[in-house]
Amino acid sequence: MNIEQFGAYITEKRKERNMTQKDLAEKLNVTPKAVSRWERCIGYPDIENIEALASALGVSVLNLFACGDTDENIEADDIMKLVHDSVEIERKNNRIQEKTVSGIVVAVTLLTGFLFYAGGFGNTGGSVFFGLLSSGIIVSLFYLFSEEDVRNRKIYGCILAAFTVTVMGILLFAIRTK
Repeated sequence: MNIEQFGAYITEKRKERNMTQKDLAEKLNVTPKAVSRWERCIGYPDIENIEALASALGVSVLNLFACGDTDENIEADDIMKLVHDSVEIERKNNRIQEKTVSGIVVAVTLLTGFLFYAGGFGNTGGSVFFGLLSSGIIVSLFYLFSEEDVRNRKIYGCILAAFTVTVMGILLFAIRTK
């Protein structure tokens, strides 16, 4: 599946149905940013969204994979290759995201822990713990703004709130007892 053809096909079909990116996103329960990424050829939709996307655009899954309205028979091997390609792209994106999150955790934990310790707010263990909580906030923010699935964004928002309340409580306790 050529990503440029795929993006152009989605854009064409969406406009034919007089839908905005926001309208399509709401039908699929993803963010408008996700639809924009597909149409700008930055990524593919998750495999579990393919059938709903085809339905929302009024095309068959086969036509969606073929990136065009076609009556010709598409071989099962071609479909499997397309599915395999989209799964591989998703895995690659997940690996990149995991590396980014790992880097964020290490950097924020060390920096925040050092600042907490240097400020005299706790011992080494407490400073590392505070650093880990702080990195939880940053990672939750990262996922909150990078996640395309609306349901997952709500989950990361709740996690972010919990981490933030915990960190604020520790800060208030540390400042009060100092």
